[in-house]
Amino acid sequence: FYIFFFFFVFAGVYSLDSDGAKDLQKKCSPRIRVVQMDVTKPEQIESVVEQVRESKLPLWAVVNNAGILIGAPFEWGEDIEVMEKTFQVNVYGLVRVTKAFINLLRQSKGRVVNVASGAGRVTIKNLSYYSMSKHAVRAFSDGIRRELVRFGVKVITIEPTFYKTPILDFVQIGKTNRFYFERSLPETQKYYSENYPERFRTSSKKF
Repeated sequence: FYIFFFFFVFAGVYSLDSDGAKDLQKKCSPRIRVVQMDVTKPEQIESVVEQVRESKLPLWAVVNNAGILIGAPFEWGEDIEVMEKTFQVNVYGLVRVTKAFINLLRQSKGRVVNVASGAGRVTIKNLSYYSMSKHAVRAFSDGIRRELVRFGVKVITIEPTFYKTPILDFVQIGKTNRFYFERSLPETQKYYSENYPERFRTSSKKF
């Protein structure tokens, strides 16, 4: 005989007006509830925690999938803004969400699933900050796995390769690259050719 398990999913999205959010609402199961959750905003995370509590359903898992990738030489941009923006989402957001939901996971003896990356093991040129953030995800996961085992909570990391998602939107990559190049110090810019951002976009696409 067969046993079927049905899960209700709260799908947190950066913007309810985005194409991705609309696709989820239109194409996916009615057991998916699309909710606003910018992982850099604690109040939005707490709102989703309350919605999960109100559902009276056990929380089987939290999947930390939010992430951004800004590809650029480390010295581009003002001060360390590229690093800060990357860590705000990829590291601080992941930790913030995990902390917010941990008591619900403890009650259900559920699991935390953190999406890391192969870049957390091998650092590629112009992805220093992204690789740093994914190294941090692996370190955090290894640490809390040992902390939470006594509560029956599992911690899993996934290290996917490249998939066709907006993080690999090469038009946007080119625009972002140009943006941070133009915000760099003039004495920094002079060491890079004017068409370097376009060359980087092209080489990234080939890679």
